[in-house]
Amino acid sequence: MMKKRVFALTALLAMGLSIPAQAVNALPTVVATLGTQTAIQTLYQHMENTKAATPGIAGSTLSFDEIERVVRQNNVSIKSLDQTLAGVGATKVNDQYKEQYDNLEIQMWQYQSEINNLESSIRALKNQQGDGVDNSGLIRSLEAQKAALQSTIASTRMSYDDLEDQEDDATEEIGYTYNTTKEQVTNTANQIVMSAQAAYIAMHTLEDSIASAKRNLQALDRNMGVVQTQVNVGAATQLDILALEAQKEALQANLQTLETQRANQKNSLAILCGYGANEAVTVGEIPEVTVEMLGQMDYEKDLEEARKNSYTLWAKQDAIDKASRDYANDVTHSLHAFEAAKIDLEAEKENFTNSFRQLYKTVQEDEVLLESAQSSYAQEQKNFAVSELKYNRGAISKNDYDAAKDTLETAADAVKTAKINLFSAYNTYQWAIKGTL
Repeated sequence: MMKKRVFALTALLAMGLSIPAQAVNALPTVVATLGTQTAIQTLYQHMENTKAATPGIAGSTLSFDEIERVVRQNNVSIKSLDQTLAGVGATKVNDQYKEQYDNLEIQMWQYQSEINNLESSIRALKNQQGDGVDNSGLIRSLEAQKAALQSTIASTRMSYDDLEDQEDDATEEIGYTYNTTKEQVTNTANQIVMSAQAAYIAMHTLEDSIASAKRNLQALDRNMGVVQTQVNVGAATQLDILALEAQKEALQANLQTLETQRANQKNSLAILCGYGANEAVTVGEIPEVTVEMLGQMDYEKDLEEARKNSYTLWAKQDAIDKASRDYANDVTHSLHAFEAAKIDLEAEKENFTNSFRQLYKTVQEDEVLLESAQSSYAQEQKNFAVSELKYNRGAISKNDYDAAKDTLETAADAVKTAKINLFSAYNTYQWAIKGTL
């Protein structure tokens, strides 16, 4: 039975199919007892079901709410950043200084041993003094050597103490380095998640633009048919046809550009999610911003939270702290860098407040634009209902009916665009509160 299961897996691999671990592990055991062809079909179907049901697997439909989890879990750059932070955190300053401590301790032990030997020799020479024996010159020489060694051992002791200070400074510095790296890694990871969300939103915008471009082409084709009829009866000229053909070429070129941009955004989103560049990413719907969500926005409270979490403001404060440490540790003997960093922070606080206020206003403005678009759409629905009634009664032409329908669909697109813009502004505002501004 196991051979059949292995053969079925091998056959799938030979067909060029990628088998997610989730599909293999979740595969019912009964597959192993089936015939090879049945096993292959069952496994393939299980893979398709798993992809469709599990958010975040390449090829499945990816909801907006799943983006952050998928990106943080799979993005190669974020994984690399996490490893960098782990490496800094694993740095052991003590290990770097242990050999130096050992060498200095050995040197002091050796010097002390020599001093002990000299003292023994001096005592022996002093005991031999008298009865015509004069060792005073030799004793003075040995005492001079002893004094030199004592001076050396004192100097070595100072080096040992200095090394302790250096270790303390290094331990403190590695702490600063870790905290700085952590802030940088967190900010970069947030920016990557934001980029993925922006690509997700852009794909929806491009889909709407492509649908609009195709509708404009269809309308232009209908118009060209009308103008051709006019040409046939002398009511228009061939120049009118040529002008419409030029418009059509421009619309077709624009449509091709939009489709290329959509493909590029899809590839970008796939890479940001940690998939292969050629793996398909199917996006779900863009969440709507509810009245309750808008009602929870509190400018003053949100501004305070955004200031507390801001990476930019943290970086400016970090520059002040570093300048202060450099001055305290005699790295620099001037306070100019410290004062400049303080001025820079105050200026950035003003810029930050202005930028955050603009994000808040953008959400409010986009809310008004959405209400306006919805009002226009409601009116166009009424207008189209009248046109449809007239068309059914034969009061207007098919071309006029199609034009009215296009106007309605354009108004519907405007509502969709306004909703996307509002959500994008709201999402950016929320990220600013989390510290990306």
